[in-house]
Amino acid sequence: VFDDVSAVGDILSHVRGMDLVLEDYEFGDEPRPFLDLNIKYVRGHNYLDLVDELSSLSAVSAVCEQ
Repeated sequence: VFDDVSAVGDILSHVRGMDLVLEDYEFGDEPRPFLDLNIKYVRGHNYLDLVDELSSLSAVSAVCEQ
């Protein structure tokens, strides 16, 4: 979840720069702008590190898991 729709490109660029496999994503804007990312697990990456990394981005206001 994020506040500024213009941040979508920055968030996707950041995720791609983390050497992860971004299989697909969905953008939505109700009730607030969000990205639903489908990231394939890659050995050597820690899930909690990914959550921390995304949470630390200034444009991101919340990270939720499904």
